[in-house]
Amino acid sequence: MKALIIFSIVILFSGCLFAQDQTPIKKGNFIIGGSLSIDKNKYDKTDPNILPYSPYLNVKAVSIMADLNLNYLIFDHISLGITLESLISASKEKYYQNSDYIKFIRNDFFVGPVIRWYIFSGLYLSGSAEFGGYHYDLKENPIKWKKFLFSTGLGYSVSLGKSVALEPALRYYHQYSKAVKVASGFEKYDGLQFSFGIHIFLNLKKSNKKSTENEKV
Repeated sequence: MKALIIFSIVILFSGCLFAQDQTPIKKGNFIIGGSLSIDKNKYDKTDPNILPYSPYLNVKAVSIMADLNLNYLIFDHISLGITLESLISASKEKYYQNSDYIKFIRNDFFVGPVIRWYIFSGLYLSGSAEFGGYHYDLKENPIKWKKFLFSTGLGYSVSLGKSVALEPALRYYHQYSKAVKVASGFEKYDGLQFSFGIHIFLNLKKSNKKSTENEKV
């Protein structure tokens, strides 16, 4: 994890030394793309399904997160949009102090608004506030959970052409889950995440203008 953080910092700040084409980062353009990241963390949580036996669980998890997003540049260098994230996690949970770890795999989905501010050249800050949910598929005691994810990050948009960019990024996130109708059930954790993404800049106004001119001809 430390190697990834150091590697990402080198990429982000070394990229600032090179001039980038700022033409796509203009008001009225759309940004479409996505990213992929792998995360490893440890955290504690409470679970209403095992609360009578142990109020806290120790969890070790490896997660793969993929996201798709659509942004619109409302001003030069500032965009607003929506993001959809899928989180697949494989975890090992210990119910008792002396028990063995039990393996789980689950898939969570999040959706919410996202904002970007391109500070200098391709360097940008981003932030999001997302909502999601899942439920345990238990016949005896099915429990629904509400999930919230807040994040902020620093990335760099490396231009691969006039409208395509490769984007390495570092993101800090806070995730909180709450069991519905169960006051004692919750989990929360924070983490740093390294990701690679690809985004496409679209100027629909320019495309429509060309189509109109061709029709006139």
